[in-house]
Order: sequence, then structure tokens, then C-alpha cells
Amino acid sequence: MLPARLHFNGRNRRPPRDPANALLSLGYTLLHAEAVLALYGAGLDPFIGFYHALDFGRESLACDLVEPLRVEVDQHALMLFRSEKLRPEDFSSTQSGCLLGKAGRARFYAEWEALAARLRKLLAESISDVANAISAAGAAGAPCPAGSTAPATDTDAEVDDDDF
Repeated sequence: MLPARLHFNGRNRRPPRDPANALLSLGYTLLHAEAVLALYGAGLDPFIGFYHALDFGRESLACDLVEPLRVEVDQHALMLFRSEKLRPEDFSSTQSGCLLGKAGRARFYAEWEALAARLRKLLAESISDVANAISAAGAAGAPCPAGSTAPATDTDAEVDDDDF
């Protein structure tokens, strides 16, 4: 699928060792950041997920939302390489991994903005679905999925003398 000159032999990361993996890592990082921002904007906690387990420092709900959108980043990277908007010479490799150079980053970010608008729309739809499911579960008195809490209601703040 990818041009042979990219030396892509499968996914690797931390650090990425070739141009394709460097671009995938960058795209996934940006997508994750978009998810976190959108979740905070919607009043949801990005750390409490449904599929990704709670783990210190991991924004599990953001990870959950990113998974089905990774293919968008994959297709975008493929398009950038096939159209030669990005080429192997736009990257540098060192012991620290493979990095996208300044000129390549400028072209990447110009192209990214078109994709980001679509990703933001898809994230907003998914976040709306999650918020509605949480609200419905809380309103019905049903337990929410593990790791989440039902939304507070006005009656939650009332204290009865018998509680003490």
C-alpha cells in the first residue's frame, strides 16, 4: 500500500522508526488532543472511559473515542505519501527515531486542517451519543458502565436529618 521507499514494515512507536510511523504517531496524537478538548468542552471527564481501563494519567474516554477514527488518520497519511505531498526526504532519522522536518510539518499541518474539521464533527457526534447515554442511564436509575458515574440531580444535594 505504501511506497517501498518509505521502508514501512509494520507499526512501531516510541519512537517511530520510519516516515510512515512518524506520520501515524503525529496524526494519532493530534486526534487524541482533539478528543480531549472536545470532551472537556462537553463537560465530560476524558479520564473515565468505557473500553479502555482506568490507568493513571491516561485519558481513557478520549482513547475510546479515538479508536474508530484512527482509520481516518491512516487514510490521510496514505494520501499524503501517495500524492507525494510528503516524501522520505521530509523526514530525518536518528537514534531518537524518525522526525518530520520543518518544511514537511508546514505541508502536513496545512493538509491536516481539512481533515481536522471532519474529525471534530465526528467527535462531536460521538460525544453527544455518550452524553445522551449517560443521561439516559442516570434518569432511568440504571447503573452506568464501570468507571463512570450517573449525573447528579437536584435531589442529590438535599440532606435528610435521618442520614446522620
